Amino acid sequence: NGDGTFTNVIFEAGFLPTADANTIGVTTGDIDNDGYREVFVTTQNAGFGINHVPNFLFYNNGDGTFTDITESAGLTEAKWAHSATWFDADLDGDIDLYVGNYIEQNNVILDEFNNPVGFDHDCYANDLYLNNGDLTFTQSMDSLGVSGLGCTLAVACSDYDRDGDADLLEVNDFGEWVEPNQVWRNNYPENSLTNVSQELDLDLQIYGMGVAIGDVDEDLDLDYYFTNIGANALMLQQQGNFEDLSELMAVSDTVSGSGYAVGWGTCFFDFNNDTYLDLFVSNGHISSVNWLANEFYQENKLFQGGDQAAFSDVSATELPSNDLRSRGAAYGDFNNDGSLDFGVM
Repeated sequence: NGDGTFTNVIFEAGFLPTADANTIGVTTGDIDNDGYREVFVTTQNAGFGINHVPNFLFYNNGDGTFTDITESAGLTEAKWAHSATWFDADLDGDIDLYVGNYIEQNNVILDEFNNPVGFDHDCYANDLYLNNGDLTFTQSMDSLGVSGLGCTLAVACSDYDRDGDADLLEVNDFGEWVEPNQVWRNNYPENSLTNVSQELDLDLQIYGMGVAIGDVDEDLDLDYYFTNIGANALMLQQQGNFEDLSELMAVSDTVSGSGYAVGWGTCFFDFNNDTYLDLFVSNGHISSVNWLANEFYQENKLFQGGDQAAFSDVSATELPSNDLRSRGAAYGDFNNDGSLDFGVM
């Protein structure tokens, strides 16, 4: 409203179809280069007392309303999608869509006494849709050489190798048991992507939840921060590969109360306008096996960056009402005062 308040216009704007779905994630992008951003919403699958519906693609009509074009766009897969990212995979001038999907079938490994000792989940394959330029998309995982078989909770694109095209990043839960985090290098002008996770040392076998991307050490290349159950990982790029410096830089955020910290949404941003990147981590309980015990309410974390090697934990002084059960996080200057604000879900 321009005065520090918001008005909920979800139904007037045309998002009524989401009322019958369990929505998980959202991302926006201009699929037809008309200057207006479309909205893609991911949904949870059946088996949880909810309707099994596909993800949603809402076309921006340019007048504050949106039209559901999911079916006509060819995006009718109904899986369990958590995250999605827009990027121009083939550098043809329009954005394409990568969707990260989660568990299809839960499988727990039991010992001789029927105690859980591991996981062997079957996970939905991820989806990569190329934009046809006519408001339709074509599934292109196989043709571009991408498998994406992990239990993916977050996806992102970035140009880690600074060659001018966008590369893909998958953050996978149960990485020790199913599939670790994955990085796919864009081979443009060849129309393919190559898995470079191992050679970059980014195939982390963690319970990957979220990722923040930024140039932490100001050396003109991108670094990555991954949230986890327990110790998070700050992977700094060092001459082509990556090294975990989370302990050295004091951002591992391993423990909350008497259990593990469970990190979810995370972002780098400069909250105090000192030009150095700061780091926010949203933490929240998840029910799990006893060796992953964690408290119901957990403290979110705000780490202040500076000209020293380590970050400073300023959560206690800068974050109000901070014992929460958090998931997502996003930032932006919503009141145009020159300082970045952020929201936590």
